[in-house]
Amino acid sequence: LGESFGRQQPAVPEALVPSPGGGVAVADFTGDGRLDYFLPADSPCMLFVGQDDGTLADESLARIPLATTACLAWGASAGDLDGDGDLDLYVPRERAPDLLWENDGTGHFTDITEAAGIPDMECGSRSASWGDMDGDGDLDLFVARHRVILDVESDRCARPEPPDAWDIASGGPNLLLRNNGDRTFT
Repeated sequence: LGESFGRQQPAVPEALVPSPGGGVAVADFTGDGRLDYFLPADSPCMLFVGQDDGTLADESLARIPLATTACLAWGASAGDLDGDGDLDLYVPRERAPDLLWENDGTGHFTDITEAAGIPDMECGSRSASWGDMDGDGDLDLFVARHRVILDVESDRCARPEPPDAWDIASGGPNLLLRNNGDRTFT
């Protein structure tokens, strides 16, 4: 990384990140050889795209779904779901169903959650990781789940705001989503 690495100014100024999230995905989403940063959060998720001069530009509105609404995300995991050479995003969310976004190769994402067969787990996901878990040559997805905040009145996940009365229960079981090789999962 070089001796000046520790003296670098933060790439993403703290003022640009309106609320905390659980994880960040750093990868070349745009295919231009520069690192880009996807920041999940309770507030709108953000995508900062690496520029020629080494700075980052917030291109969230032009590139990602949910750029103007609460993302309610705790993490993000980048992986090539369809073997086309670009990195797609799985976004685990605590108080809303998880999301699967397909990259068009230029860093513009489309929500394919429903078409890909991702189950509506309603809430409780915390993190995810891609890997060829069944040895068939495509990337599968492991989703780790944790606590769930239930609305006592409706016995449902509290989203997007916690209710007046709530109960914390353990999240559902972890989940292995097998890639069928056709942009769908079971």
